[in-house]
Amino acid sequence: MKSKLPVYIIGLILIAVPFKIAFLTPSSSFFVNIASFLSVLTGFLVILLGGASDGQEHEHS
Repeated sequence: MKSKLPVYIIGLILIAVPFKIAFLTPSSSFFVNIASFLSVLTGFLVILLGGASDGQEHEHS
């Protein structure tokens, strides 16, 4: 069984750092804010998709 800890760590990094840049201390550059927002969305997707998969094949008889 694979550990999901790396998936959660990567997802949280993709969420935490850009969230601070885009929402808590907004930049004057529109493109920096949009890139940060998209990174937050990507982090959520990484956690949702990576955390949901169990990585094992299930056989049904």
